[in-house]
Amino acid sequence: MTWAYVAVAAAAAISAYTTYDAKKGAQQQANYNAQVAEIEAQDAKRQGDEEAAKVRRQNSQLAGAQRAGFAAKGIDFSDGSAADALDQTDFFSQVDQATAKQNAAKQAWNLRARKQGYQYEASAQRPGFSSLLAAGGTVASKWYVGKGQ
Repeated sequence: MTWAYVAVAAAAAISAYTTYDAKKGAQQQANYNAQVAEIEAQDAKRQGDEEAAKVRRQNSQLAGAQRAGFAAKGIDFSDGSAADALDQTDFFSQVDQATAKQNAAKQAWNLRARKQGYQYEASAQRPGFSSLLAAGGTVASKWYVGKGQ
């Protein structure tokens, strides 16, 4: 009967270690996924900043071309409809820049929310002594059953 208890205890220990190892692996994977999500969030913000700069450059070129066109025709672009056209170009440039940054911020927020989920998952997978307690309970229940016979 003693060998049976030893076998049950060994099986319980192996089971506890296997559970611990699996949880440790799942925790490491979740931590890795959280790091990747943060890198992606930072990249999304950088891309938004680059897109806004690109829009700013394109609209500056457009405004320059408009000014050159007005000047070539002898139109005073400091007043009247020519000035209004330049104001609209500037306004829509600012709107487009803000849109690019806002879209990037939303994407970064979603990625950071995903990161948070992975961090919660990693916390939930933290290996603990619960598997050892369960194994101990298995051994104890076998021992009590054996004592009653």
